[in-house]
Amino acid sequence: MTNRVSFSKWIGFITVLSATLLLWIVSMEGSDQTEKLLFWSRYTARPSSLVFMLVFTASALNYFLSNRGTQFIRQNRRNLGLPFAYAHGIHLVALSSYMWVSGEQRTPDSLIIGTLVYLMIFAMALTSTNNAVAKMGLVKWKRLHRIGVHSIAFVFVLIYLVKLLEGQPQGGASDAAMLTLLYGILLVGYLLRVVH
Repeated sequence: MTNRVSFSKWIGFITVLSATLLLWIVSMEGSDQTEKLLFWSRYTARPSSLVFMLVFTASALNYFLSNRGTQFIRQNRRNLGLPFAYAHGIHLVALSSYMWVSGEQRTPDSLIIGTLVYLMIFAMALTSTNNAVAKMGLVKWKRLHRIGVHSIAFVFVLIYLVKLLEGQPQGGASDAAMLTLLYGILLVGYLLRVVH
């Protein structure tokens, strides 16, 4: 038996989960199309954020709390990171669909930051092969991925903090508590990576 996570199984799981979520949202009564798309956008971001948090904190958790679980996550970062990129790509489609239908405009700075982060996500996904590591060289590959994960983490925390300060975490009190906990874990993971 192998300790590796199958990339294709993750992709299949994410696809089925997203399709189920989309079908459920479409079948919701009493909501207009814009609300449904906003809901789809929110709930495609959350699972991918969870996967990112696992990937981002893997090394630090394994360093400070080494056990079978943290070793497994650390060994499978690539196989967890690729489904994150795929799931966040679905989130991009959901968010773009919402913005298109609602006519909501984003500020130029948020568009620039979002574009750069998505470019980093896709660059890391495209270079997450042994062949890419060999062609780029390990030093350049590590630099790209280090800058990429820190950029994504920074933007995730920044977006959530702005929403929290503006008093608009989506959903009810339980969603706000869960998201605060999750982003707190991400922030602690970032600090642990800096210390480590």
